[in-house]
Amino acid sequence: MFQSVLHIIYLLHIPACWCMFSDISFHEVNERLAKLNPVYSTVKSALELYSIDQVHSGADSCSPIIARISHMSTLEEDLSRPQAFISGEIHGDERIGPSASLVTAEILVMASECVIEQKESTCSTLETTYDINDKRTLRWLAVLATRRDTYVIPTTNCMGHMHRQRAELGVDTNRDFPYGRSDNRCLRTTTAQVINSVMKNNLIQLVITFHGGMAAIGYEWGSLNHRKPKDDCPDSVVHSEVAQFMKTVAGGWSSAAKDSQPYPAGKMNSIVYPVDGGMEDWVYASGWDTSGSQNHVCDKFSYFHPHIKPLHSNEVVEFMDPKKPFTQSVGNRAVVFLVETSDMKNPSPATWGKESNVCECC
Repeated sequence: MFQSVLHIIYLLHIPACWCMFSDISFHEVNERLAKLNPVYSTVKSALELYSIDQVHSGADSCSPIIARISHMSTLEEDLSRPQAFISGEIHGDERIGPSASLVTAEILVMASECVIEQKESTCSTLETTYDINDKRTLRWLAVLATRRDTYVIPTTNCMGHMHRQRAELGVDTNRDFPYGRSDNRCLRTTTAQVINSVMKNNLIQLVITFHGGMAAIGYEWGSLNHRKPKDDCPDSVVHSEVAQFMKTVAGGWSSAAKDSQPYPAGKMNSIVYPVDGGMEDWVYASGWDTSGSQNHVCDKFSYFHPHIKPLHSNEVVEFMDPKKPFTQSVGNRAVVFLVETSDMKNPSPATWGKESNVCECC
């Protein structure tokens, strides 16, 4: 699990210096994802991959672009390959995550080209742009790229990102999941439907979700039904240990402060704030925590597939073939970390960091 986490950790380091990183548009994200080597990735829109309708707002429309990073030709024969999911943002006005997740996907694919194909131009780009030239680091990145199955969605809330708005068409996307809700007002947004489809069609074990507006590395619990003082989740020890490791490797962050400070790490209920309908609690616990997850029908989206019995019934849940669609949300039990990148949602360009610093902690 530690190795699965590490391939996003180094992108948290945001030193206070003039930089080459910057805010990035939805269209540029898509253009750069489309250039990823198809040997080590597939890139499709949510419309193409899951038949989820585009979001429309006036003359604008969009569908989140999903990059799947792995060695594609051997993926079907390796069903035990660990699966991870990185969401660059779920609130469209929080701008650091899309760049961090996009560059993660690019570096993983380039490392594979450099190590496996011995592609000199790619090796040169990794060295001159990101200062990555150590053979051990390159091999490690190539292993993460080819022996993991990682879904990366830099602009999960694509309409919010296009319009620099927190919500999607007026709905807060991180209150739109069927965990902790007592009604059927869930999975209303394309953002939530896309994440639901990623979880239903895979057996995701690790989730990283980027946010902004404060600095923190948060983990379970983060819901109203698990408040202090009884807010330790069953996996609290491993959450804490991994978060502390992330905190150490990420280094300091700074906006207006003169001295870089380490990222605070702790339970979301304690260091962020609790919410109902949050993605983090849903991907972690909806598969087994019946106190928070109900058999919802979320505005015409079935939370449980009709052929699968709800977890809180007396019958044993049997999963469908994971190679087929509709692997159920009752399988949601991923280790999840909420990364609040900065105390400003769109911080000054001077604090974003240099591309050459991206792997100084690798």
